[in-house]
Amino acid sequence: MMKIRNILILLIYFICIGTLQSQYKYDSHFVMGYWSDSAGKDPIINFNSDSLQVDYDSLAFGMIIAGANMSDYYGNLVFYFNGCDLANNYNEIIENGTDFNPGFIAENNCPGNNGYTSGQQSMITLPFNNNPDRYFIFHERKNIYSDRDTLFLYSDLNYSIVDMALNQGKGKVILKNIPVLDDTILGAGNLSAVKHANGTDWWIIKQDSRNTTTIIKSGTAHDKKNK
Repeated sequence: MMKIRNILILLIYFICIGTLQSQYKYDSHFVMGYWSDSAGKDPIINFNSDSLQVDYDSLAFGMIIAGANMSDYYGNLVFYFNGCDLANNYNEIIENGTDFNPGFIAENNCPGNNGYTSGQQSMITLPFNNNPDRYFIFHERKNIYSDRDTLFLYSDLNYSIVDMALNQGKGKVILKNIPVLDDTILGAGNLSAVKHANGTDWWIIKQDSRNTTTIIKSGTAHDKKNK
């Protein structure tokens, strides 16, 4: 009986190890933005090894409030994003990788090269489920409108798509600033994603201005439900 129990424990152990080793590594890097050391390099947290590692590189731009980045299947950094611009792992602006989130806020924030002030956790990157070189970028845009003598600030959600197979692996943005929710006034920040039970799709979670949760399925931007 003890022998059977040991075999079962060992089998569970190897199944768990195999599952862990087979996990995708899309979140293996965290690009910090402008926090330069004495050599003018900026920190990138690397989660690829068992121990935490901090790499340093000269980034293309800063991230004043929020940012997003993406690694590939194997854990190599692919690109990073600050709501205004998109740069590849060569620290070069990707083709068509400017002029995200157009409007008054971008016109005032983006020339400073420190990023878009859309709020914390206001952008997120996700891999395509059927193309290893394409990625979604979901990004929140701030809008201002006036009613008589009062200015109102509200948010909407957009997505863009980058194809990293183009330009000899340096990438190109092939769709940009496409509305996801153009009929809902959203609250600021708190953009999240959860893997779908089918193992390939994602659920995008965002609250509106009344704190009602809105859920969107990635890949079918208008497949949504409210709770």
